Amino acid sequence: MYYRINDESKKIINVQGFQFVLRVRKMTQFEVNISVETLDNVFIDGILVADEELGVNTAREILEQSVFKWIDENTDEADRVMIAVMKW
Repeated sequence: MYYRINDESKKIINVQGFQFVLRVRKMTQFEVNISVETLDNVFIDGILVADEELGVNTAREILEQSVFKWIDENTDEADRVMIAVMKW
């Protein structure tokens, strides 16, 4: 196997102009843990995935909804205006 158990990869993702950390960690031979955090390492949500097709797509939908909810609860109008201006 390419990845060993407990190997972790991460990348910065951009959702509606806000940046988050997407982490994936190999938990067992059959499962990976996918999580999303803020850039300040505040955990937003995570999910354990064991199926490549159904699991990955479902995890993406669930984590996207969690990020949208976090953005809604943790930003104000000024934040959204700043993001809109930075898209110019």
